Amino acid sequence: MTKILIVEDEASLVELLEYNLSRQQYQTCVVMEGQKVMSTLKSEAPDLILMDWMLPGISGVELCHLIRQNVSFKKIPVIMLTARSDEADKVKGLSMGADDYMTKPFSIPELMARIQALLRRTSENKKVSFLKAGVLKIDLEKKQVFRENHEIHLGPTEFKLLTFISGLILINSINGIGMILFLFLSNFMFLFSKLKAKNLTSSLIFK
Repeated sequence: MTKILIVEDEASLVELLEYNLSRQQYQTCVVMEGQKVMSTLKSEAPDLILMDWMLPGISGVELCHLIRQNVSFKKIPVIMLTARSDEADKVKGLSMGADDYMTKPFSIPELMARIQALLRRTSENKKVSFLKAGVLKIDLEKKQVFRENHEIHLGPTEFKLLTFISGLILINSINGIGMILFLFLSNFMFLFSKLKAKNLTSSLIFK
């Protein structure tokens, strides 16, 4: 079930949001203090955040900025809910990391529609972030390579070559030989000449 984190210190609005989100089959969790947001993200792992601007301790826009700087949370979509309706405030909220911005009082049906649209767009934009080939684990987002949990430092060209060949190996294991195998063999010698000095060649062999 899709989980939505409500970050709001107004109890009546929290109750209204929880009621309407539950009717749409969303699971909810609530934080009423800004200082507890980051720890709640770790424990609850929400799919979307509804964020008030004015919060005790730390503002919603500051939290947006912190979320976007955090590798683990930066892709979680955030909808800012606030009474601040000035254009400058909207620009600030969006520039600090909010994906959408709604001013209070807002329409519940419109909010539900925006949540659905944002979740759909986020789902469509998800992509594979890790690639495994043999004993190698490749982090495509951070451009890091690990062999048995030990990081191996590669230059940009070497990383691209390793990713390319590893992808071909995985596709070849599913779809058989042919053009894929030809492409693999054509790059085989060049890749190994780049990786031999780093002792990665044996790691590409499936056991």
